Amino acid sequence: MRWRMEAVPSVSVKKCGSAQQCVLLGTETGTVVGDLRGSFFRGNAVAFGRKSHFVVGTTGVFRGTVKGCGSGTIVLVGTELADTQRGTGEWHIAAGFGKEDLAHATGHGTGHGTVSNGRFHSEWQGVIDCGN
Repeated sequence: MRWRMEAVPSVSVKKCGSAQQCVLLGTETGTVVGDLRGSFFRGNAVAFGRKSHFVVGTTGVFRGTVKGCGSGTIVLVGTELADTQRGTGEWHIAAGFGKEDLAHATGHGTGHGTVSNGRFHSEWQGVIDCGN
Protein backbone atom coordinates (compact mmCIF):
# COMPACT_ATOMS: atom_id res chain seq x y z
CA MET A 1 0.00 0.00 0.00
CA ARG A 2 1.12 3.56 -0.73
CA TRP A 3 -0.37 6.90 0.26
CA ARG A 4 0.44 10.58 0.66
CA MET A 5 -0.46 12.82 3.57
CA GLU A 6 -0.71 16.61 3.64
CA ALA A 7 -0.93 18.08 7.12
CA VAL A 8 -1.25 21.39 8.87
CA PRO A 9 0.45 21.48 12.29
CA SER A 10 -1.12 23.30 15.22
CA VAL A 11 0.65 25.73 17.49
CA SER A 12 2.79 23.51 19.67
CA VAL A 13 3.37 23.79 23.41
CA LYS A 14 6.77 23.32 25.05
CA LYS A 15 6.66 21.33 28.31
CA CYS A 16 9.69 20.82 30.52
CA GLY A 17 10.62 18.65 33.46
CA SER A 18 13.91 19.78 34.91
CA ALA A 19 16.32 22.08 33.10
CA GLN A 20 17.15 20.94 29.56
CA GLN A 21 14.54 18.13 29.66
CA CYS A 22 11.81 19.47 27.39
CA VAL A 23 9.42 18.13 24.78
CA LEU A 24 7.23 19.93 22.27
CA LEU A 25 3.60 18.74 22.18
CA GLY A 26 1.45 19.34 19.11
CA THR A 27 -1.22 18.07 16.76
CA GLU A 28 -1.71 17.75 13.01
CA THR A 29 -4.84 17.62 10.88
CA GLY A 30 -4.70 16.49 7.28
CA THR A 31 -5.83 14.56 4.26
CA VAL A 32 -4.72 11.20 2.89
CA VAL A 33 -4.76 10.12 -0.78
CA GLY A 34 -3.67 6.91 -2.49
CA ASP A 35 -4.40 3.35 -1.31
CA LEU A 36 -5.67 5.03 1.88
CA ARG A 37 -8.16 7.85 1.31
CA GLY A 38 -9.61 10.02 4.02
CA SER A 39 -8.59 12.28 6.87
CA PHE A 40 -6.43 12.03 9.96
CA PHE A 41 -5.80 13.76 13.25
CA ARG A 42 -2.68 12.97 15.25
CA GLY A 43 -0.83 14.03 18.35
CA ASN A 44 2.95 14.40 18.47
CA ALA A 45 5.61 14.63 21.15
CA VAL A 46 8.98 15.94 19.97
CA ALA A 47 12.33 15.63 21.77
CA PHE A 48 15.22 17.71 20.45
CA GLY A 49 18.80 16.66 19.87
CA ARG A 50 21.78 18.68 18.70
CA LYS A 51 21.95 20.73 15.50
CA SER A 52 18.17 20.98 14.86
CA HIS A 53 17.61 17.22 14.85
CA PHE A 54 14.69 15.71 16.71
CA VAL A 55 12.68 12.54 17.26
CA VAL A 56 8.88 12.52 17.06
CA GLY A 57 6.48 10.04 18.65
CA THR A 58 3.03 10.05 17.03
CA THR A 59 -0.42 8.57 17.57
CA GLY A 60 -2.97 9.29 14.88
CA VAL A 61 -6.53 8.40 14.01
CA PHE A 62 -7.23 7.75 10.32
CA ARG A 63 -10.85 7.78 9.12
CA GLY A 64 -11.56 6.70 5.58
CA THR A 65 -11.10 3.87 3.10
CA VAL A 66 -8.26 1.36 2.82
CA LYS A 67 -7.94 -0.25 -0.63
CA GLY A 68 -9.23 -3.83 -0.54
CA CYS A 69 -10.41 -3.57 3.09
CA GLY A 70 -13.28 -1.10 3.16
CA SER A 71 -14.05 1.92 5.32
CA GLY A 72 -13.67 2.75 8.97
CA THR A 73 -11.11 3.95 11.49
CA ILE A 74 -7.62 2.76 12.39
CA VAL A 75 -5.06 4.08 14.87
CA LEU A 76 -1.52 4.52 13.55
CA VAL A 77 1.44 4.75 15.93
CA GLY A 78 4.86 5.85 14.76
CA THR A 79 8.27 7.38 15.26
CA GLU A 80 10.09 9.83 13.04
CA LEU A 81 13.67 11.12 12.92
CA ALA A 82 13.82 14.58 11.37
CA ASP A 83 15.37 18.00 11.03
CA THR A 84 13.65 21.27 10.12
CA GLN A 85 13.30 20.32 6.43
CA ARG A 86 12.81 16.54 6.11
CA GLY A 87 12.46 13.28 7.98
CA THR A 88 11.93 9.52 7.84
CA GLY A 89 9.73 7.31 9.96
CA GLU A 90 8.14 3.97 10.78
CA TRP A 91 4.50 3.21 11.58
CA HIS A 92 2.26 0.36 12.71
CA ILE A 93 -1.45 -0.10 13.25
CA ALA A 94 -2.41 -0.31 16.93
CA ALA A 95 -4.20 -3.68 17.15
CA GLY A 96 -7.71 -3.66 18.61
CA PHE A 97 -8.49 0.02 17.99
CA GLY A 98 -9.97 -0.21 14.48
CA LYS A 99 -13.66 0.25 13.75
CA GLU A 100 -16.16 -0.88 11.11
CA ASP A 101 -14.54 -2.68 8.12
CA LEU A 102 -11.08 -1.92 9.60
CA ALA A 103 -11.81 -3.36 13.07
CA HIS A 104 -9.26 -6.19 12.68
CA ALA A 105 -6.72 -4.52 10.41
CA THR A 106 -3.02 -4.86 11.17
CA GLY A 107 0.02 -3.48 9.41
CA HIS A 108 3.35 -1.69 9.45
CA GLY A 109 5.66 0.26 7.17
CA THR A 110 7.87 3.29 6.59
CA GLY A 111 7.68 6.81 5.21
CA HIS A 112 9.50 10.03 4.47
CA GLY A 113 8.51 13.65 4.20
CA THR A 114 9.36 17.32 3.87
CA VAL A 115 8.24 20.63 5.32
CA SER A 116 7.36 23.63 3.15
CA ASN A 117 5.07 26.64 3.43
CA GLY A 118 4.12 25.68 6.99
CA ARG A 119 2.76 22.27 5.92
CA PHE A 120 3.98 18.69 6.22
CA HIS A 121 4.10 16.62 3.01
CA SER A 122 4.78 12.91 3.43
CA GLU A 123 4.71 9.63 1.50
CA TRP A 124 4.10 6.33 3.27
CA GLN A 125 4.20 2.69 2.26
CA GLY A 126 3.75 -0.66 3.93
CA VAL A 127 1.63 -3.74 4.37
CA ILE A 128 -1.93 -3.74 5.67
CA ASP A 129 -3.80 -6.96 6.39
CA CYS A 130 -7.55 -6.40 6.53
CA GLY A 131 -7.96 -9.09 9.18
CA ASN A 132 -11.04 -10.60 7.53
